[in-house]
Amino acid sequence: TLSHKAIWAGFQAGVIGFLAMGTSAVIYFVFQLLCGGLFWKLGILVGLFMAGLGLSSLLLGLISKQFVVTPRHVGWLFVLWFIFCVEMLFWANHRGYSLAHEIAWMVLSFESGFLTGVGYPLLSALWLSRQKDPLAKIASSLYSADLLGAFAGTILCCAIFIPFLGVNASCLIFIA
Repeated sequence: TLSHKAIWAGFQAGVIGFLAMGTSAVIYFVFQLLCGGLFWKLGILVGLFMAGLGLSSLLLGLISKQFVVTPRHVGWLFVLWFIFCVEMLFWANHRGYSLAHEIAWMVLSFESGFLTGVGYPLLSALWLSRQKDPLAKIASSLYSADLLGAFAGTILCCAIFIPFLGVNASCLIFIA
């Protein structure tokens, strides 16, 4: 059976997945509105997200061996998500189009991937230090929780938040 700590880590992974896919949906939508040409630039946005994801997972994997991961580290990660969502809200309300807008949304895509990639090594290290469960169980549990959160983020953001509440309210939901 899963312990309280394992359920907590799974919930956190689900929230990270929700934030990653929800913020990505808002980024793609606003980028299309402001910059146009989403379909040929979508690959760039997704690539930047994946670059951030890979880079942060690699870096945190290397440096996390130098310190003991605590729940406080996960708390700081969510503080960074909060700041990121405020930044996204700012750029969503910064009207007009320029090259700076396009670059800002590309940077936001990279930042979203970077924050997403930080979560998994943190949660894995925290769970491993507390549970001593086999790593395969940790990885599969966190990955499935992340995918459920990503599913919820994609469905809710694309079918309800953006169409009915708008971009600003969607960003406020992520901030909350």
